[in-house]
Amino acid sequence: MNAMPKSLKSLGQFWGVLWLAGGTPASAVPIDLTHATPSVASATALRIEGIETLGSTYWATFEWNPSRNVFEVSDYAETPNEPPLVTIDAPRDGDQVDEADPLTLKGHATDPEDGDLSGQALAWDSDLEGYLGDGEVVRLPAYDLRPGLHILTLTATDRKGLSAETSVSIAVRGEPPTPGEGFVLLDPGVFMMGSPEDELGRSTDEPLHEVSLHHTFYLADTEVTQAQWERVMGDNPSHFPDCPDCPVEQVSWNDAVAYCNALSSLEGFTPAYVVGDTSVTWDSDANGYRLPTEAEWEYGCRAGMSTAFYSGTITEPNSCSSLDYHLDRIGWYCGNNGEEGEPGYGPKPGAQKKANAWGIYDSSGNVAEWCWDWYGIYDSDPVSDPTGPAFGKWRVRRGGSFATAGEGCRSADRWRFFPYQSNQYLGFRIAANGP
Repeated sequence: MNAMPKSLKSLGQFWGVLWLAGGTPASAVPIDLTHATPSVASATALRIEGIETLGSTYWATFEWNPSRNVFEVSDYAETPNEPPLVTIDAPRDGDQVDEADPLTLKGHATDPEDGDLSGQALAWDSDLEGYLGDGEVVRLPAYDLRPGLHILTLTATDRKGLSAETSVSIAVRGEPPTPGEGFVLLDPGVFMMGSPEDELGRSTDEPLHEVSLHHTFYLADTEVTQAQWERVMGDNPSHFPDCPDCPVEQVSWNDAVAYCNALSSLEGFTPAYVVGDTSVTWDSDANGYRLPTEAEWEYGCRAGMSTAFYSGTITEPNSCSSLDYHLDRIGWYCGNNGEEGEPGYGPKPGAQKKANAWGIYDSSGNVAEWCWDWYGIYDSDPVSDPTGPAFGKWRVRRGGSFATAGEGCRSADRWRFFPYQSNQYLGFRIAANGP
């Protein structure tokens, strides 16, 4: 008679097959004890966890039957295959990282049966980039992740093919826009904002005064187009649609703010605006897109010029039938755009007229443009980096439109609308903080 094996190892060596109590060798099934763990159930019995047979995992109690010289299964049950427990250690959910910095992914997983998993059992991926690598640690070089919101997922798979995963969301911040990509980088400077008292077509709310800008900033060289708007927002609100390169119009100030934040998030920048139920706050340190201030807008429009237009003086302030030579060179306005109902009436594709000395197009005419500021009366005292009144009723619009006479297209001209208002003459261009 054989003695009862004293260990799982000897059991595995001594018995390659087992059969249920009362069975015969014909009903025996092969077992795999590689991942099993034994414990002593009694003086004549062993309880073994992790027995693998016929594609499933069992625990079983084996009673030694000396008369038959075999272990017989006295009790058993299938053990459910529990999925691995997966944890991402880095980055953390909600982290913001820079596109230009390397990124290390760290995670771990433990399987109830197999213990710690590693190597190809752990796989990383991004919803934007796809597969990123295997293992507990994956090091991504700079610029490996495009700017934007990424969902990073770590998937762990045990040796039986059962998987579990966990995810974190991170924002990858891109580098600020650079000249040549639709933006002009404007240096700090001092200029005279407003208009002299003898300028034709001027209004009383534009007194001439000195403005100092102490920061660099980017200003888009054209107005936001219908194609750009549709790519970010998914629709086209324009009264004159089907012109992808024409400026988007019929957008309110609130719409323009929403676009700036959406584009910032899409490209991995920190949104510039915090939008509440009844207020909008500008985070002036954010690197995301925004509307220019009224002072930034006029500084960029003038490009060092002090005349009514950046191309010269105004000659026809009120007429739509007599062409203003200097305005006709640089902008679409009522004098060169035809009348409502005629073919071609409406906004035109950007950058068809002459740019100013800094490479900025269409700041006089085509569509008027929203600025950040609340509308208010400024005086003749010198100011530095003005951002407008703290509160107000209307937001500022600048630049005039395809339906505006010359006086409304002057560099100094100002008008105002409620922030919820929109019409087919009104669009915007975007700005961003400089380096």
